[in-house]
Amino acid sequence: MKKVMMIFTIVSLSIGLVACVEDSEETTYETVDQSGMQIFPKHPTGGIGDVMPYFDGERWQIFFLHDTRPNPGFHPWYRISTTNFYEFEDHGEVIPVVHDFQSPELALGTGSVIEKDGLYYAFYTSHNSRVNPVESIMIAISDDNMETWVKQPDLTFNALNTIFDANNFRDPHVVYIPEADEYWMLITTRAFGRGVIGYYASTDLLEWENRGIYFDNQSSVGTTQSSSNLECPTLLYFNGYWYLTFSD
Repeated sequence: MKKVMMIFTIVSLSIGLVACVEDSEETTYETVDQSGMQIFPKHPTGGIGDVMPYFDGERWQIFFLHDTRPNPGFHPWYRISTTNFYEFEDHGEVIPVVHDFQSPELALGTGSVIEKDGLYYAFYTSHNSRVNPVESIMIAISDDNMETWVKQPDLTFNALNTIFDANNFRDPHVVYIPEADEYWMLITTRAFGRGVIGYYASTDLLEWENRGIYFDNQSSVGTTQSSSNLECPTLLYFNGYWYLTFSD
């Protein structure tokens, strides 16, 4: 019965499409010169990983982890930008790692960028398995339209003395919530043996209050494996609804 229903639907759709084509004028397409397009941009000195896009109103600023062999640090933030997604401008390194085995910033991880009152704030993960805690949330600020960034080490925070796992505390995603008139930061972390998304709030993007668990990876609402981490959480608003996405 299901097969018959499917065939009937396809035939009906085909008839409808034919009728539609017969009634409409011939479609014409603009010819685009595709020479020089970079549909899948590559960086000349390394791989592009964990892209973090930000739209400034005119251009898409695409931050990413620059992937090369550790020396000894790895994964600094780099940036490319585009207006059309087939021509890209390379802006090079914007947030460096610290090439010191004892530095919390031996490696940088994923984060996000947001603007407030003409300043741009980059929230990123610092990672070093040789230090305690392994991961922290750090902030860099730009006052020249994202060309240069100044790290703010005094604003660094971690998950020590919280319910969260201080060695799994990364991927800060910051978004403004109009209903609350405050900024929320979602963080990939762990609690009670499960992957969870932590939840911090701020009014100035500088001082952050721990609000606990935003999303708990339980079998009834999360993934099939509650032990899985919920990587790179993203909270976005579209057409009257808020959507939460993450990688299992």
